[in-house]
Amino acid sequence: MLPLKSGAQDAVIDSLKQVAATSTDTNKVHALNKLILLYGRTDEDTALYYADLALEEAIAQDFIPGEGYTYKNMAFVYTVQSEYPMAIEYLKKARNTFLEINHKQEVASAYNNMGIVHFHQGNNYEALDAYSNALEMNIEIGHLKNQAHNLNNLGIVYKDIGDYPKALDHYYQSLKLKEELSMVDHYANAYNNIGVVYEQMGNYDKALEHYLLSLDISTKINDEESIAGALNNSGKIHTLLGNYEQAMDNHQKALEYNTRTKNRPGIGRGYIYIGDVHFKKNNYKAALEFYLDALTIFEETGNKKEEADALLGLSETHYSLGNYPQAEKHGLRAYSIAKDAGIKLLLKDICKNLSDIYRELGDFEKSLEYYELFTVYRESLFSSEKSKEIGRLEASHELDKKETENELLKKDQALADAALERKNTIIIAGIVCGALLVLIIIVLLLYNRKIKTYNQQLEHNESTLLKEVKINKSLLQEVHHRVKNNLQVISSLLNLQSNYIDDEKTRQAIWESNNRIKSMSLIHEALYQKDAIADLKLDHYLKSLIKDRIDSNLIDGVVNFEVDAPGIQLKIDTMVPLGLLVNELTTNSIKYAFVDKEEGMIQVHIAKMNDGYSLTYKDDGKGFPEDFDREASKSLGQELIDCFVEQLDGTLAFETSPQGVQYHVEFKA
Repeated sequence: MLPLKSGAQDAVIDSLKQVAATSTDTNKVHALNKLILLYGRTDEDTALYYADLALEEAIAQDFIPGEGYTYKNMAFVYTVQSEYPMAIEYLKKARNTFLEINHKQEVASAYNNMGIVHFHQGNNYEALDAYSNALEMNIEIGHLKNQAHNLNNLGIVYKDIGDYPKALDHYYQSLKLKEELSMVDHYANAYNNIGVVYEQMGNYDKALEHYLLSLDISTKINDEESIAGALNNSGKIHTLLGNYEQAMDNHQKALEYNTRTKNRPGIGRGYIYIGDVHFKKNNYKAALEFYLDALTIFEETGNKKEEADALLGLSETHYSLGNYPQAEKHGLRAYSIAKDAGIKLLLKDICKNLSDIYRELGDFEKSLEYYELFTVYRESLFSSEKSKEIGRLEASHELDKKETENELLKKDQALADAALERKNTIIIAGIVCGALLVLIIIVLLLYNRKIKTYNQQLEHNESTLLKEVKINKSLLQEVHHRVKNNLQVISSLLNLQSNYIDDEKTRQAIWESNNRIKSMSLIHEALYQKDAIADLKLDHYLKSLIKDRIDSNLIDGVVNFEVDAPGIQLKIDTMVPLGLLVNELTTNSIKYAFVDKEEGMIQVHIAKMNDGYSLTYKDDGKGFPEDFDREASKSLGQELIDCFVEQLDGTLAFETSPQGVQYHVEFKA
């Protein structure tokens, strides 16, 4: 709803109050609901007063749609005031009321608004469920405009949890629908969101290109909230590129827009971005002030993602000032919030920050633990497969645009040709018949010549391709050889370093990290010795890996093992996390399962399923204690197991007994 000038707004309010006071039918409920919306942003108490009257009247008239609209508008008032639990409660009531009368469009609207509230709370997975339900219902009723909004919202959540291919896929689907429906007012938001994904991937040129498109469109339609968003986002890019004066100018202008529209989340984000500029310029005192102001806003509004972002800024600034205990306190709080919300991009930066802090505090074990988590989150965000998928999505989007343009050109040309044909049919009929005979003869001669040329070119291309394949195969083997050598150098350095460390826990942490490096090195060593990835057998790799873990461990008893993975071959992107997972499970068994046992057995079975593979890992050790709660365990080993399963896009089931433990993982490849 566009803001009304004061006089006009007063007239509208007086008119609605008159209708509410004099009507006795459903018009009274509608008038009261409009008053709720008019007061909702500025006067919560008055808005809720009219909501109580509307609800009472709707129930008295048995006007079920009016009851549903009132619940929906009450949720709007609570959302504006950042009272998110109350907003969710009334949105559920609205959904249930509209379900009762099978009003699917309003049910979808309730789900979409639930997604918005969950997202503001930092509950990303609840937001995904709500937006998906809204999209499913809008597809069912064929509401294309709302589908575009739902797809855009899903893209925002996927971006937040670090799934960039899915984020771009949903953004491009949304933009395509908006272009088909000529939803010009929404183009700015679409370009802005796509720019955010490119920014988080580190492609600043493409990010800035999309932000400037968004700013241009927002300015033309005078959408102040979108203008502020585009200014803030382009300002972030200027900060990253070192253009601090331009960045500060953008953020100050955005802050003016957000202050004028009373957009508190926008004001808070602006404080974070201005704090970032001061931090980059080493103005740490000013940075702390802006981060604290932002934190105050997001603690009040309950926006968990932005709260974690502000805490990270405080932690990094205290670290730069040498206040390591304060840096640790803010960093751990940021980690807890970001982990609960599943925000991988923030988790990556927070883990790197905590690793640096613990290094300065002299706690090398924790420093190494958080550095390994940083590596895991970084790999899950920026894998080569995701980059390829994003490239595919970009190409698909460009192709869709070109196909649409070509179809329009074809239609225009067809209309012109049809008009010309009708005008000249009688005149040129005889000429066409003669020309066709001549044309057929010419085409046959040209076709015969073209076939000969084509065959010659084909033979030449085949020879060239064979040479290129041979060269590429040699280059690939050289890459694997160099990666293997580099990993062995790192392993040797860790071994040397451990000789100078007296603390047993730190030596143990370095030994475990060395084993993980060796598990990756084994793959590249095998690939260097083979002609192709197809020659690399999974069972041979896992046997070498487990044998190396057992041989490198000085234990009293004998540990036997069996690997059953008949004829299974996987891509290297799957082999690496799978090998790291088996390495972690084997290390745990050797360290804990066979203590005080003369002999132990490890069994690994991998089988093909309909849509993927299953891994079953067993040992016959003493198992975990009866009261062991794996979900509550904070050990690095269990957390890494979860991370490797997530990299495999898999699910994990766990069993323990006095006769041993069993892990069952199902994953796709």
